[in-house]
Amino acid sequence: MEKKFDFKKFLSNNAIIILIILLALFVGCTTQNFFTEKNGKNLLLNVAPRFIIACGVSGCLITKGTDLSAGRQVGLAACFSAMLLQSVDYSARMLPWLPDIPWPVALLIVMAIMACFGAINGCIIAFLKVPPFIATLGMQTIVYGLCSVITNNQPMGGYKQSYLTVASGTLGPIPFLAIFALIVGLYFWFLYNKTRHGKYMYAIGGNENAAQVAGVNVTASLIRIYILASCMYALGGFL
Repeated sequence: MEKKFDFKKFLSNNAIIILIILLALFVGCTTQNFFTEKNGKNLLLNVAPRFIIACGVSGCLITKGTDLSAGRQVGLAACFSAMLLQSVDYSARMLPWLPDIPWPVALLIVMAIMACFGAINGCIIAFLKVPPFIATLGMQTIVYGLCSVITNNQPMGGYKQSYLTVASGTLGPIPFLAIFALIVGLYFWFLYNKTRHGKYMYAIGGNENAAQVAGVNVTASLIRIYILASCMYALGGFL
């Protein structure tokens, strides 16, 4: 028997998306320059890093957790990225002893550093059974303090042109930032829907005890989730 389309359920499941589309249509019809190539590019540039950060948080939310340290970790990652990618001839370099390094290497370094913070979050939540709200609230304060100490609250500038190109460059009409976001989105779609880890995440979110009894390594899964989240904060901060 063919299943009937449930319009009410469709509206309920996609309410936020529908409201955003309606809002965009309303603004586009009432604002002269909304549906333009320049504004579309600006929207992509603004949304792309936030989308990547949201992908990182999503794993925490699926497992009925949260990550209040996300914003602070993004800020710390941005500071690390800035320190690593200042021009070697810039007079006010934060790390004057550092050799010139390519931006992909700097990105990997920043992601590795931030992954350590994610691992700490995951271990505290998985091993010590501290609620994610409390664990990540504490990490938020620690990361903010580290950011202030490391940078001495000084502004940074003088970045390499190759780093600036990542933020402002385009591939045809498409900004590089949007390409990063697209790749991350496809990766997370595959991870959540086509892998064992993704199934484990939903099982933990549905009932952690039942998942444990069913053979899911809840501890390892939670640690991986928070490490991956911090890697996404690193990428978002870098961009």
